[in-house]
Amino acid sequence: MENNRIRKTLPRILPLLQENIDAVILVSPSNVSYMTGIPHPSGTILLVSKNGEISVSTTVLELDRVRDYLPGEAEVYAYFRSRDEQAKLDVEDARIIDGNFVEAVKFLVGNMNVACDIDTLPYATANKLSHLCKESFTNTMKKIRMQKDRWEIELISQAIKIAEYSFRRTLHEIEEGMTELEIAGLIKYYMNEAGGYEEAFPTIVAIDENSANPHAIPGWRRLSLHSTLLIDWGARYDVYVSDMTRTLVFPSLYGAIQTKYLEWVKEAVEEAIDKVEPGVAAGDIDAAARKTLEKYGVAGRFIHGTGHGVGVDVHEEPYIRPGNNTVLEEGMIFTIEPGIYFKGFSGYRIEVMVEVTSKGHKVLTSLPKILP
Repeated sequence: MENNRIRKTLPRILPLLQENIDAVILVSPSNVSYMTGIPHPSGTILLVSKNGEISVSTTVLELDRVRDYLPGEAEVYAYFRSRDEQAKLDVEDARIIDGNFVEAVKFLVGNMNVACDIDTLPYATANKLSHLCKESFTNTMKKIRMQKDRWEIELISQAIKIAEYSFRRTLHEIEEGMTELEIAGLIKYYMNEAGGYEEAFPTIVAIDENSANPHAIPGWRRLSLHSTLLIDWGARYDVYVSDMTRTLVFPSLYGAIQTKYLEWVKEAVEEAIDKVEPGVAAGDIDAAARKTLEKYGVAGRFIHGTGHGVGVDVHEEPYIRPGNNTVLEEGMIFTIEPGIYFKGFSGYRIEVMVEVTSKGHKVLTSLPKILP
């Protein structure tokens, strides 16, 4: 298999290399995934020269898998993670670098002047390599990835379809007495069935008081016919992800007020969506959601940002939060997910995904914001 993903991404980075820079070297797994389409490329080092030549080094264990995602003309090397591993493994048909990750980076750089994202590494490792880097390319990569090409939007849209299919199938199987973990297991199973190769992140299923924790961890709480049920989930398709949340309110003594809370959150979502268009600051989207909840006296219960970019990572630029002056541009994709939380009682969050278009916006998710 030969994957030419890198032929789609190279034209976005090469024009941005400064005149005094010979190449860019990328070590962040997310940046390497974006450039090559390799899932989970931990330990993989990508070097792209100004003339478009590609060199890669990865661990011996990942060598064959990584090769499958690169054009035939790419130079591919392998390194051992330790001397002990080098002594035990017999590797054929590979160009071996004598050394570990740090030595592999040095080998690829050679005498070139490089831009890099070394500052994404743990401090101790980055410190050993910082002298090789003439300038940081980290923020440049964030800006590149923030604005999606059409093929990226199609992959994200497929990740959304997979996640929504999973949610619908799971709803048909939810029964009284099921635990949060059992419901989360159904979500994951049906995402796999629909073609998602993994969850975008560990699925959040939170019942009653657990739903008051924005990053709740599923446990053994059981669903009753009077529960509040919050599900935050997403699928990974190719190397791109989706992210959405729905809150379900079952009939209870508090049904009327719970429904009211959900309606307020829905209104905040819709007010924020209405503000999305090119030229608007990300912080203004957040302000629109917050203003709605202020009207109902619950803005103090909204304890996180309104949203975040989604792409290779489930959290990336642009962040829809107070004071963010990032200007929205066509091709950006992010969540809008206001929520209000009542400790010891329950939480209410609705999360949709939105694309900035040339004339305004498009809501990519199709599930109803409030389910009957």
